[in-house]
Amino acid sequence: MSRACSGCRSGSGGAAIGGHYRREFDFETLKGTSDVDEEALVDALERAERAQLVSGVGLAGQLAFTFAHALIPFALRESLSALRRQRLHRRVAEALESQRRNNFEVQAYHWAAAGEYSKAVECSRQAAHRARAMYAYEVAVQQLSNALDWVEAVGNTETRLAVLEELADIHRLLDEGTRAIPLYQEALAVWRSLQDADKWVA
Repeated sequence: MSRACSGCRSGSGGAAIGGHYRREFDFETLKGTSDVDEEALVDALERAERAQLVSGVGLAGQLAFTFAHALIPFALRESLSALRRQRLHRRVAEALESQRRNNFEVQAYHWAAAGEYSKAVECSRQAAHRARAMYAYEVAVQQLSNALDWVEAVGNTETRLAVLEELADIHRLLDEGTRAIPLYQEALAVWRSLQDADKWVA
């Protein structure tokens, strides 16, 4: 594998990071994260295909690739420093955002891995709102739970209040009162703290 990718290390790192959430990665996103030019990237992907490391697939009507085995992107990621992994996560998230895609779950994952927790929270909430509209309440719970974890790193009390209320609402829709009530109580406590802060400012 190292010989097959030795000439395309810049591209392979972006592919490994971009394909972490799922094993697939598309060419346009990879191009947006790579330091090599498009022709060199195509050549690298062709070599990887010949080495049976990746294979071409159809992904939402776009040219995409999938790793032959989950251990391949894992090995490539492990060969990168923590700083470079974080940088590549940010570039993948920026590439996805610039393409105006609605894959908010994937964007949230990459923003969080890049340390951009405010953007991760925003994307997770968007994913949850879409899931709720489609009655996919379990998905909404997962996304809002992620957002609640990440909002702690942001330290935005107003956003934390909103996420708590949204998550409690979903549990209520699932008829899970034992989970909804503590979240509403926590939201109330946060709201009261905000009111007290306003009084001190006034």
